[in-house]
Amino acid sequence: MTNLHEFSMDFFRLDGKVAIVTGGNTGLGQGYAVALAKAGADLFIVAYDSSFDETRELIEKEGRRVSFLQGDITKKETINVVRLSRNFRQPLIFYNNFNHSPR
Repeated sequence: MTNLHEFSMDFFRLDGKVAIVTGGNTGLGQGYAVALAKAGADLFIVAYDSSFDETRELIEKEGRRVSFLQGDITKKETINVVRLSRNFRQPLIFYNNFNHSPR
């Protein structure tokens, strides 16, 4: 039996990895982006609006790099930019926080 006191969160470190988060500038997406940064990942965030300042500050406070793309993830052009983006390195994590309500 493994002793729980020997458990380490270091098993979950993401140092040197990149995460793409859609909708990562507000709400739950922002929470996930900051959590991934705390675990050591650099971030590439795609969001519909351009309110990036707070999220940038929170991620950079963790010593991580962050880049943003303002775009509509329902548009093919935005998806192609995300797919072709090489801002950091090959992404390891993709967190889709996108929510679309038909109008």
